[in-house]
Amino acid sequence: MQALLNDLAANRSAPFSPSVYETAQYLRVSGRRAVARSQIGYLLAQQRRDGLWGADGFELIPTLSAIAGLASVPDSGPEVADALARASRQLWELALGEGGLPPLPDTVASELIAPSLVEAAGDVLRRHCPVESDGDGPVFPQPPRARPEFWASLRGLVDRGAKIPQKIWHSLEVFHPLPAEFARSVSPAPDGAVCCSPAATAAWASAVGPAAARGSLPYLDEVETRHSGAIPMGTSMPYFELLWIVNLALKYFPQNPVPQALWDELTNAFGQSGIGGGPGLPPDGDDTAYALLAFEKSGRRTDPQVLLQFWEEDHFVSYGAEQTPSETTNAHAIEYLNHVAAHRGDDAFAPVVASCAEWLVAQQKADGCWYDKWHISPYYATAACVEALVGVRQPSGPVRDAIRLARDWLLGSQSLDGGWGVGEVSSEETAYGVLALDCLVANAPDGDDEAAKKAITLAKGFLAGAEPAPALWMGKDLYKPYRLVTAVELCGRAVASRY
Repeated sequence: MQALLNDLAANRSAPFSPSVYETAQYLRVSGRRAVARSQIGYLLAQQRRDGLWGADGFELIPTLSAIAGLASVPDSGPEVADALARASRQLWELALGEGGLPPLPDTVASELIAPSLVEAAGDVLRRHCPVESDGDGPVFPQPPRARPEFWASLRGLVDRGAKIPQKIWHSLEVFHPLPAEFARSVSPAPDGAVCCSPAATAAWASAVGPAAARGSLPYLDEVETRHSGAIPMGTSMPYFELLWIVNLALKYFPQNPVPQALWDELTNAFGQSGIGGGPGLPPDGDDTAYALLAFEKSGRRTDPQVLLQFWEEDHFVSYGAEQTPSETTNAHAIEYLNHVAAHRGDDAFAPVVASCAEWLVAQQKADGCWYDKWHISPYYATAACVEALVGVRQPSGPVRDAIRLARDWLLGSQSLDGGWGVGEVSSEETAYGVLALDCLVANAPDGDDEAAKKAITLAKGFLAGAEPAPALWMGKDLYKPYRLVTAVELCGRAVASRY
């Protein structure tokens, strides 16, 4: 863990896994043809046998993006033409089948991204439609949960050079080509990135031209070297990565000093409105809660009113006007307020905690788990919610019932080899299971929980030889923040080793 913290201080470029969505969009909007061939090769290598791209349940956005990206390169050869045909036929099979297209998953900006890609890939999809139609050809349907009218209204604002919410800059590629007047109103962060997104940065750079974008060109050059041309979903979300790793270290490795450079970076980035996931991203409730918690644990007195800026009626929001609230944002907010109450003896925010806990309990699934929009695994969300609810100083009956139900779900969903996971078990999800049960053992009402101890002991063997976890985090595409996942797995193994 100390080596990981030291590496975090020495290398502030957050290493994330390559993304089909981001690579294909970058290929489509950047005009940087020096890496086009390697990006085409990556996309072809990632295509599934059935013709689609992406993980099960998350195929629509990556596949539409891959079609639009590959089709944007003229004369790219028969292999690309075959890939486009196979993908298009498979999408039409889904669209024309019983029930139609599946609903979009709640990945970042999917409701805007899908309509833009349906339009960008429209010619290819029409060419491969198996059903004849009158007029200009068949129109590919919008997936359920897409918001084409909202995308069109934002597109109108962009075309007129008007302002749009800064959080949408993270997905500027959906408005490509950007009018120069609008693009000149967009400001990259000091690292050269537009809202931590390579594709958004490339779309902006292609609109303003090389001279105006010269400060961002080194960022794009470096991005292209990360995975031999393939592009990660986000390359500059260092505050998010730092905060999650530091909070894990403070909780499970308190003897390990966090490098001062990391505290300095957080202090400089934290403002009156909190902090976002990285330079250029607006402050959000999740990163702000975790920054406040880290500062409190390091001995720095914080002001909970900063977090209360994200309070809406009975829960915390990640961003204003967000489509879906986040269970883990609320869990992290409760965890911070619990810490303030426990270490200051200050119950001023007890009504907020009680209301938020009630909201969190209402989001629990019937089987006892929680899901969240930032991670596809219920083990991530459940571990965070258990940590939060166990720390409530005066828990209500529903809170205590929710904790018991979560415990039963964790014990009942463990595999015979000791692991946990959705579908196949994974080292990351198993670590979350261990951390959640360890929290329950430490706070068992009768002072003991033999069943939880036995489950953790069984997980110890699995974690010792587990294969690396797949991409489970949700951005515009599924991605894996490598160092953060490593930190989670280290904590899981460290905790299990005590049993």
